[in-house]
Amino acid sequence: MLNVTNSLPIYLTIEGETFSMFRGTVLDYNRLLCLQTGKMIRSLVWRSGKGHEVKINITRMVCQMNKHLAVIEYAVTPINFDGKIELCSGLDGNVRNMSAADDPRVGAGVSGQTLQTIYAKQDQTFAALEQRTPTSGFFMVCAMENVIEGATYTTDEVEYTIFDQKKEVRFTINGKKGEKVVLTKYIAYVTSRDYDKDEIHRRAREVVTTAKATGCAKLQQEQCSFYQSFWERADVEIRGDPYLQQGIRFNLFHLVQSVGRDGTTNIGAKGLTGEGYNGHYFWDGEVYVTPFFLYTNPSMAKPLLLHRYHTLDQARRRARDLNIQRGCLFPWRTICGEECSSFFPAGTAQVHINADIAYCFKSYISATHDVEFMIQHGAEVLFETARSWIELGTWQNGTFQLHGVTGPDEYTAIVDNNFYTNSMAQMNLQYAFELYQILTSEHPEELNRIKIKIGWQDGEEMEWENAHQKMYLPHDKTSNIHPQDDSFLKKKPWDFENTPTSKYPLLLHFHPLVIYKHRVCKQADLILAHYLLGDKFTLKEKKADFDFYEPLTTHDSSLSTSVFSIMASEIGYHTKAYEYFLCTARMDIDDVNKNVAHGIHTACMGGAWLCLVAGFGGMRVYNKTLHFDPYLPTEWDSYLFRVTFKNALLKVEVLDKTVTYTLVEGQSLRFIHSGHTRVTLKANKSVTLKLKDKFTDIATLEFDGIIFDMDLFTKDVETYHMQAWVATLNDFLLLRGTQDNTTYQPVTEEEYTPLKHTWVTGADRHAGLRMFLEQRGLKLAQGTSTDPPTEHTLSGLGNAKRAKFREIVSEVTITPCSDVLTLLKDLAEEGIQVGCVSYSKNCKWLLEKAGIAHLFHSIVGGQKFSSLGLRGRPDADLFYRCAEEMSTQPRRCVAVVNDIKGYGEDAFKKFKLTVARHNPPVCTADQAEPDRVIQGFEGVTTSIIEEWVTEEHSRSGFQRKPSSRFAVPQRVKSSTPANAVPTH
Repeated sequence: MLNVTNSLPIYLTIEGETFSMFRGTVLDYNRLLCLQTGKMIRSLVWRSGKGHEVKINITRMVCQMNKHLAVIEYAVTPINFDGKIELCSGLDGNVRNMSAADDPRVGAGVSGQTLQTIYAKQDQTFAALEQRTPTSGFFMVCAMENVIEGATYTTDEVEYTIFDQKKEVRFTINGKKGEKVVLTKYIAYVTSRDYDKDEIHRRAREVVTTAKATGCAKLQQEQCSFYQSFWERADVEIRGDPYLQQGIRFNLFHLVQSVGRDGTTNIGAKGLTGEGYNGHYFWDGEVYVTPFFLYTNPSMAKPLLLHRYHTLDQARRRARDLNIQRGCLFPWRTICGEECSSFFPAGTAQVHINADIAYCFKSYISATHDVEFMIQHGAEVLFETARSWIELGTWQNGTFQLHGVTGPDEYTAIVDNNFYTNSMAQMNLQYAFELYQILTSEHPEELNRIKIKIGWQDGEEMEWENAHQKMYLPHDKTSNIHPQDDSFLKKKPWDFENTPTSKYPLLLHFHPLVIYKHRVCKQADLILAHYLLGDKFTLKEKKADFDFYEPLTTHDSSLSTSVFSIMASEIGYHTKAYEYFLCTARMDIDDVNKNVAHGIHTACMGGAWLCLVAGFGGMRVYNKTLHFDPYLPTEWDSYLFRVTFKNALLKVEVLDKTVTYTLVEGQSLRFIHSGHTRVTLKANKSVTLKLKDKFTDIATLEFDGIIFDMDLFTKDVETYHMQAWVATLNDFLLLRGTQDNTTYQPVTEEEYTPLKHTWVTGADRHAGLRMFLEQRGLKLAQGTSTDPPTEHTLSGLGNAKRAKFREIVSEVTITPCSDVLTLLKDLAEEGIQVGCVSYSKNCKWLLEKAGIAHLFHSIVGGQKFSSLGLRGRPDADLFYRCAEEMSTQPRRCVAVVNDIKGYGEDAFKKFKLTVARHNPPVCTADQAEPDRVIQGFEGVTTSIIEEWVTEEHSRSGFQRKPSSRFAVPQRVKSSTPANAVPTH
């Protein structure tokens, strides 16, 4: 990042005396950064050496509605004299970047003046300088237009040559006592990155000319509107501590000032406030800063992701440079997409950048459900990042491993199996596979377009799934903690006791090779994985790792304290959480690290918001569902923040013992409070709930899992099953008749019923087949599941039927009804675990063919039924097994069966609710009875199912009642679909 033309100069002369803060007498002074309106205002009263007194008001504003435009309003009021006033407005192109060779975090790798002035122009009150870089051919024009109001004046051009690299316009005014004179300076910066270099002069003049015509008042009004809209969504209120309130708002203001919003720029580690890190973008933008915009103003988050998409070609080239033939490798440090770090151990080796970006894309898609973005941009980035892991990794001892990498902790480099990198790569692979399945099912043409563009090779998605399933994550059984990498626990501990505070940060006082040999962390590494992937770890694991790594971490990086604060909040270390927050919230405004002269710390600023919202507020997004688990720091009276999620704006206000959630915008929003209360808020409604007591067990949700019988989804499949059985058995009977020298009657459709898989009883899959054969005087051996289709055993015939079924179905299209697809997607969006069961060994294959397999967290089909020795009707083992695979309990699941006939009275006793599409008109006393019967899924949503659960529990007093099959059905609530009827 280069320092550009200095457009600030405005010189004031009163009766021949030039105003300076270092001459004369300052009688009054005030400087205000107005966070609410985005203006810097300086007011002062100054007395010259000759006794002339003036009041000066200077207002600066960088326009948020036009990235090219800035405005300075310079007002002068004579207090005790009439006389000559001169205001000189200038541009100065003689600028350089600073260099600090002793600190790797600061300074540019350039010397001298990089932007060279090549052209200057002046036309009355307008002036412009054009500059260019000699090597890269970057062109820039800085232009100004000036207006004087409140007095008559004359205009002069100050004479400069091109070598002076300056332009100035001088206004001479006859000042009157008590009458204000205002100079308004409109400034434009336009570069060849935005327009063709032959266009930039015209464009720059157009910006300032238009601004002059619009007027400063209108521009300030537009600025106020922008910030009003921003703060309505982003503001955080801390009641009881104005010191921290100021700090957090200061941070958020700088974030919105610094963020790129055009899709071609991002946000630098130092924002736009200093030369530290040369204005480069790092991975911390995705992890620390983007979440703030995503959950407050998602329209500002989207351009940040588009910037990564627009640099995807450079990331592909970077991968090829590193001999990665498929996929991409995003740069650790960049502006235009090229890698700008020359220190590869702590730079390029941080390949976790790919997963960090993938995580950010996943978060955006989950929070906005922006399908168009997912198709046009997200899928390509997620596929390319996933592809690279396959080549970056290696298979060892049956596990997928990543060697020679560096994690977020820059005091540990080039290691094998960095825990953060491996776990984030696992997430990347899993989500890319999930997205591939979605596109296969719902947008096959777009998927084909992407495949062609990236040079897809058949089977890549299964490589992702295999690597995800077998990813190696280090764990030490002796200490019961997760090592940061394979070698971390083998290193010599750093001698913290004998390291004086003057030796921190370590990177400025010790050679990297000295640091790398020791067990010491610069910043949160593994602890960051616990935050970002929190649903993958238990609270016990998080606490053990926190206790181990906290004493080893120096927090020499500004990225560290916020993560430790968040995780301390989660594991109940509330005092530590608050202390870490204090270090984070005012790091720049108080210059805690003594380096704010090099620029602000944008990641730390984003981290401060996360400390409050994700730490104290306990906000997480797990399985596309919003979670909160708030508590109130003892130092505060209350706090309030707002979160935007799925086109809804939620206000969260936390008091001493309660929290109030208010849906400010949107029709409805579903979220989970304190791990156990599922809340659905409607527009403009509020709910007040108690804060969770510390360390209490998590209570039960209304329901968090639903298990469907596969036959509910696949219409016409029953016909194909019948055709397959008829064809298989007729072929068998014909062949057997030839062998037995007799004629067996071919199977009829009426005889098919006992053969249906839905009538599997006990642990015998072949009871119906055995019954059919016995009716013809035939008896076959059981055989084994590996019998070929030509083998005349029960298992062989079953396998023959299965092959015939696939042959038939392969020629047709399996299309689930739209109502089913709508319900499955709604359940997924609401974070409900969804499972599917069937006695058919073709279960998963059928769901994949129907394009809905990816919507299920668990699929338990006929193969598992056989291999696990599960029981069929009258038991419901398939449903219980499915609940187990979804890591939930039957008492928290809804079971939905196609036909409940044949299930025993107690088969679904432990389930939260049982729903059936068919209920036998005549029931025996030992047969299961559904809680509710439905005719179909039209109009059924997650909310409707939850109403069913609530109604059933209201009737039964939260206990299942004895059967009452012949009771008259009760009237259904108006919100319940007409095709759903309670059976009690």
